[in-house]
Amino acid sequence: MNTSVFSSVLRKASRILSRKLGPFSLKDIGYNILVTRKVYDFAHRILKYSSIILIKSGEISMYVDVLALGMVFPIIEGTHEAFERSIFKKLVRRGMEVVDVGAHWGYYTLLAAKLVGEGGKVWSFEPEPYNWFLLTRSIRSNAYNNVIPIQKIVSNRIGGMRLFLAADTARHT
Repeated sequence: MNTSVFSSVLRKASRILSRKLGPFSLKDIGYNILVTRKVYDFAHRILKYSSIILIKSGEISMYVDVLALGMVFPIIEGTHEAFERSIFKKLVRRGMEVVDVGAHWGYYTLLAAKLVGEGGKVWSFEPEPYNWFLLTRSIRSNAYNNVIPIQKIVSNRIGGMRLFLAADTARHT
């Protein structure tokens, strides 16, 4: 990850928040930013779509929301779901067909696309609009023609249903 991009986003958030909350310094708290949920949500609403960056992590190049620090740093460091990823890489082979249900930003979709190659297929399901945006942008930027993204909920029932989002996901929509 380009730390200057990350620092730029933090400086932008700092300026906006300073106008609303009075002076404070992000330098004092460094990368261990601890702010209330309301302040975080406010910053995310202001920076939505400008906080998106392209990162490279091992074999994957993907778009992420830099404000989701808890997810972004483990992906960059290669520690994101290390055990699960190692099993996934042992099981998925060239020419296979893979289904990623609840793809989120597409980490496993992109990994699967690379592993199955042009002879394989990946069906990637993600219903949430913001995550869908990041997922499809990453698929396009990698020029993966073997991925079929589908913006639908996968369920054991046929018909319409509501998508319930966790509080920290709901701010994106």
